[in-house]
Amino acid sequence: MAHAPRFSFRVDPKTGAVRGHLSSAPSISSIGFYPASFGRDSYVRGKEAPEFLRVELVKEGEKPPGFVLARKLDASDVNKHCRKGLEELSRSPIVYLVYASAVHHPHRGQGLGALLYATALVLASLEGAPIVADDCFGGITSELASQVWRSRALAEVAHVRGNVAVLKRQ
Repeated sequence: MAHAPRFSFRVDPKTGAVRGHLSSAPSISSIGFYPASFGRDSYVRGKEAPEFLRVELVKEGEKPPGFVLARKLDASDVNKHCRKGLEELSRSPIVYLVYASAVHHPHRGQGLGALLYATALVLASLEGAPIVADDCFGGITSELASQVWRSRALAEVAHVRGNVAVLKRQ
């Protein structure tokens, strides 16, 4: 039986920035990855920007094998394609739009995409917000990203309707 990953957070009381770590689950440590790093910031390269989430896996001395980037948007702007799923799962006035994600070769097919999305979802849930795919705002969701949205691994930690997900409460 797989062990659930554990999350720890630290919030900067002045800026509201969140930093944290995901403990290594056996399935992740067995392929050599260290805990994920993640954060919620209101700055991009020193300039004010809409609040966003950043999640990346780290392996000492190597390029991060994967990442997810998401930004906070008004839930009322979600398109018709995702509206029903959002109404079923959440009453939050905000959503976090996953606008970029990747798991680089040769790390694909190991569940890392679902781990990255689940970590982003944990951060979004601190504000009671769901995560949504890029196509919920007129963008494009790649086939690889769509596979993560449909995966059993993501469904283990989230209620998912189409390309909308909210964290399951423990």
